[in-house]
Amino acid sequence: NLSDIPVVLNNSSRSLVSALRVAGMQVVTPTTMDPGAGWQEIFETDQDKSHLAVVSDCYLNDTTITVERDTMRQFFTRLGITDTPFPRTHETGAWATSGQSEHEKNCLSASPRPWGSTLKNPVSPSWLSQLAHGKPQQAMGRKASALTAWLRRQASSSIATRLAWTDARAEYSHYGSKVKYFESEFVRDLKAARWVPTTSGFAVPRNAFIKDKTISAVLGQTAAYLAEDIPNWAIDLLGVRRTATPEDLVGALEAEAEAGAANPTFALKVYGLLAHLAAGKTLRQEFRKKAL
Repeated sequence: NLSDIPVVLNNSSRSLVSALRVAGMQVVTPTTMDPGAGWQEIFETDQDKSHLAVVSDCYLNDTTITVERDTMRQFFTRLGITDTPFPRTHETGAWATSGQSEHEKNCLSASPRPWGSTLKNPVSPSWLSQLAHGKPQQAMGRKASALTAWLRRQASSSIATRLAWTDARAEYSHYGSKVKYFESEFVRDLKAARWVPTTSGFAVPRNAFIKDKTISAVLGQTAAYLAEDIPNWAIDLLGVRRTATPEDLVGALEAEAEAGAANPTFALKVYGLLAHLAAGKTLRQEFRKKAL
């Protein structure tokens, strides 16, 4: 049974993979497995990786025998050692007097039994939490690339698997064990922080567009298009735009009008896309607000 093989960790200790799992740890690949783009670029601080058992770099730096990195990756996978760890889960309840975020307080308040609930909330690494609160971070290129790679490695994952980090769970008892789900703090920060790599620099996900010929034909280079591929489920989860909103399109018309440009082809493209959106009342409001 490969799960019973002892492994050397980065603190030079040895442990069975199975024993680490029983202790609630996620066993992860060495930090030098993917330099500059691996999990270690996301989970930086000791607190960020307090739930991780990190395998020693000695497996990759052995001078006695050389093993190709892809072969080592396959071996780690067979052992259940991952290169895509999930964020730390913070467990708290209404009885806690400190250490709760506003998001956790709101989740507990919305629980059917606030004073009898235990909240298990996947939390963000420190840099992402700070970025979501408007504090600029160093080495954003490396962090953003690592985070998009982390999402891509989960491209074929199931919704059930991703629940471990997308959802916070409020567990309570009411004629048996019950659970109410909320958006995790990690996902909330992923949506709020300006981290997504785009053609216009880093952007909040809801301000970024997918690479789409129709959108680019209308908005040109003024829009922020995704600069790196991410899975379709991640595009939907983060709220990346798949089409331009009526406000975006009318704004493009306004810019043309202010520039004194007469471009019938451009106008037809905009109106065609507006008709496709069937914006209705929203569209009429935009035309009333804009100086066209």
